[in-house]
Amino acid sequence: MSLFWQEMRKIWRPGILAALAVLGALYYMLRLSFFVEQFDGGRWLWNEQAAQYQLHLALIDRFGPILEFEDIPALERQLTDEKYRFEQLVENIPEAAAAGLTTYDAVYTIYSHGAEAANQLTAPGVVLTAEEAYEILNDVRKNTNYSEIYALDYFLSRTSIYTDDAFALSDSPHHKDDTLQVQARLAELDRQRALGINLLGEFPRQYTLDYIKFAAVWVVLSVILLLSPTLVRDRLRRTRAMQWASRRGRRALGVQMAAGLVSAAALSALDLILLAVPLAVKGAGNFLDCPFFTRERSPFPWFDWTYGQYLLAAAGILAALGVTAGALALFLSQYSSNYVPMLLKAVPLFVAVGVLFGYTLTEEMFCFFRSNGLFKSAPPAFEIPIFAAALALGLGLCAWTCVRQKGREL
Repeated sequence: MSLFWQEMRKIWRPGILAALAVLGALYYMLRLSFFVEQFDGGRWLWNEQAAQYQLHLALIDRFGPILEFEDIPALERQLTDEKYRFEQLVENIPEAAAAGLTTYDAVYTIYSHGAEAANQLTAPGVVLTAEEAYEILNDVRKNTNYSEIYALDYFLSRTSIYTDDAFALSDSPHHKDDTLQVQARLAELDRQRALGINLLGEFPRQYTLDYIKFAAVWVVLSVILLLSPTLVRDRLRRTRAMQWASRRGRRALGVQMAAGLVSAAALSALDLILLAVPLAVKGAGNFLDCPFFTRERSPFPWFDWTYGQYLLAAAGILAALGVTAGALALFLSQYSSNYVPMLLKAVPLFVAVGVLFGYTLTEEMFCFFRSNGLFKSAPPAFEIPIFAAALALGLGLCAWTCVRQKGREL
């Protein structure tokens, strides 16, 4: 067996892989599972957010990733039909029928204005308390098409931001002090807005953005945990003296570095595949061809990517981040005499690369008007040269260590 594969076997030890699997499962449950659960509207299939998600899936299947404006009248007719169907279904709910809340608009009043407003629409002599009103609302939600109507009604109410020039981004007084580059990009997005309504939906997009930044933290952490003990273990077992006894052994450090970097890339790829599975199960694949830009709210993308293209770009950044963390972990591991100094270096490395660097830069990356308020004046895709420089630094330190090691005495 070649030296390279021997080093790979030393890195990919069953014990540390089991520990990574346990930690990964815990991290997913504590940090990532929420965004996956909320991606399709949460665990309750009859709530309004879930109904909006199902509506967007149905519209994509019917009209494609972008809804053209001439298709809106068809949806308005569908809304009228759904309200008529609601009136038939609500008759089978005794509490709603007794209270006279037999139309969608009457029941919606409870949701939007409370019991006092609903009492203006109830049958004569019927007065509801807040608890009674919301109990009726919950029964109606579960046993009618109320949530589907709400989702469609809300969707149609938001179409004006695509058709009305009063909602143009470039003309908003909130953006008059922005840079010329930002204003030019907003004008481009306004032109895209006039082409049709993006059916990606705000919730899938926002939860994906949140998912990515926490996924970046795990990619860094897992790589650091895998590679930090690698060279320390050889030092503790005093294998370096045996390696230096031969000319080939003196080149072992270069092979170890190569094996470590390949392992960092492989683990990063494995992490990305495993992290993509929950989103795929939730139906993220249905939105791959939708534009990543949505007019609903910021952040706004610098590039005209689809949702799928944005995910690919994010995966590339996270993979580069994982290799960077691996290179720096190998470099620091080379100068650790035992596990205690290694741990003292691994913790700040994780904080710097995983939290301060990875989490911050991957939060809504390739976008402007970020929710964290950072990088307001940063140029488009400024993250790419930063991550490239960090990767070059890590690889350069590993290469410098190998060159320096050849000239050292035992």
